[in-house]
Amino acid sequence: MESMKRPFGGPLDIGYVDDHNQKWSPIIHVPHNLVLFGAADILARLVSGNDAYALSTVYLEFTNGAAPSVTAARDEGQSYYNGLDGVNKDFLRTEISFAPAFTASSGDYTGNIANFFGLSSGSTGVKGLAFNQGAGSKVYGGALVASPTGAFSGDVVFARFYFTALTKLNGSQIAIKWPIQF
Repeated sequence: MESMKRPFGGPLDIGYVDDHNQKWSPIIHVPHNLVLFGAADILARLVSGNDAYALSTVYLEFTNGAAPSVTAARDEGQSYYNGLDGVNKDFLRTEISFAPAFTASSGDYTGNIANFFGLSSGSTGVKGLAFNQGAGSKVYGGALVASPTGAFSGDVVFARFYFTALTKLNGSQIAIKWPIQF
């Protein structure tokens, strides 16, 4: 019962995908992500048949300087990303790269997992900060998001996580493999 009290999901793997051969190379393993209060709204809407709330978007938080130490709070969803300054901190907003895969378990239901895969794209963050190797861009966090309107203003953040920064390299994209276990 103790695990039911903790608002954590995970684990996640972060790494690189080579632009040429599309090979995935996981580098960092993150044991937990924080499921936010907005997740309850997303799940309630999905269960009631509102497919517009399917998890469809990934945020990749980055800086072009020293990566900050950030602790996510359950009540900091989209408001947190609105507050990023675009000078020192910004984020990429990308669609989930592949349709989420579902793995079903045996009769005890402990292996029901939806797998999401997010991939960096673009050369500029939502707030205008350059994202590339020359700028020294480092991804240090991310979020899994429902985007029912398709616009940032309507996004609802499901979960967030932070890790030791991973530097953007020419010829590759930063990728997140994000399973959610039910």
